[in-house]
Amino acid sequence: MQFFTHFCTSRFSCILLTALGGLVIVYPSNAQVTATTEAIFAPAATSESALSKWPKPPARSITLPEPSPPSHEPTPNISDRAPEKARQNSQFHLEWRDPGRRIVLHTPRDMQEQGVMFSRIVLFLEMRSAPKTEVIAQRDLSGWFSQHKINPHAATAGNNLRASDLARFFNTARIQNEPLSASEQALLDRLLEVDILARSHGGYKASQPEQMLITVPKPSTVEGCSLCTVSTDLHEAILTHELGHARYFLEPVYRDFSNWFWSHGLDERLRQAFTELLKLRGYDEVNRNLLADEMQAFLMHTPSSQLFSATMLGTSAERLAATKAAFFKGLSALDMPLSQPLLVPPQ
Repeated sequence: MQFFTHFCTSRFSCILLTALGGLVIVYPSNAQVTATTEAIFAPAATSESALSKWPKPPARSITLPEPSPPSHEPTPNISDRAPEKARQNSQFHLEWRDPGRRIVLHTPRDMQEQGVMFSRIVLFLEMRSAPKTEVIAQRDLSGWFSQHKINPHAATAGNNLRASDLARFFNTARIQNEPLSASEQALLDRLLEVDILARSHGGYKASQPEQMLITVPKPSTVEGCSLCTVSTDLHEAILTHELGHARYFLEPVYRDFSNWFWSHGLDERLRQAFTELLKLRGYDEVNRNLLADEMQAFLMHTPSSQLFSATMLGTSAERLAATKAAFFKGLSALDMPLSQPLLVPPQ
């Protein structure tokens, strides 16, 4: 999930906040990321006139778009560290991270490569300042980034994308006759290849059961882009946060509990503090489920104080610790496990 703003936690360090829950730490000098990489579910430490442009439907059969011409972008150099190896002729590898094969991890070579592939998708799905009923045209994309003072190379740091939302992006682009970039076409081809998406009556749909695509760049640097640096600790911290969204996606009771806790487990002051923080980070503050999902991911699955802390929330460490304890107590009362082995790949 990527927002694009800066939030300074002190005179010496800032956090680049990007939508969908991704976070990039920016240090002006020699400060280092000290993110803690605890187990994902272990308790955190306390302390368009449209009709004229609407494409004519085919007379008899469905004709899907042809792949885009070859890209001038470099071919991603992504090593295969997944237990389930992708086909060798694929542009990138995917790794299923749960026994039910519903959580799929993609680790781009670096943040720039991830931004090239996913930035328009993220703008369409999550960004408050981007249109949600049309895909931004390629010719307008650089202008949008410039207007909003966002480095396109660091446009996305970590993503959790439901297959149905990916299908909606590709369908909308097709409806408005907006060409896909070479990287977006490669992504669509891969999602169809591995049955995350399927063709459906002139467009695409999520295959069932629906899957979620998580992306986190590998530990890496990008020349000329200080915001693109991903340390090993930062990679693990972002992955932990994104997998927190995976639990919300996978487990209906956990999801319902998180939504309930947002409305009833938080008092009005703390709920408003979360809302303001998430709004600052680019989230749609009127989307209650989105806020609840981000709340639980930050509160329970972001153990690094560099990424989330009481100070960022504008509350005390004691109050934040008590809120975490109340969340765990609520899960326990439902006889729900406090942990889930999402990090264990299928055998």
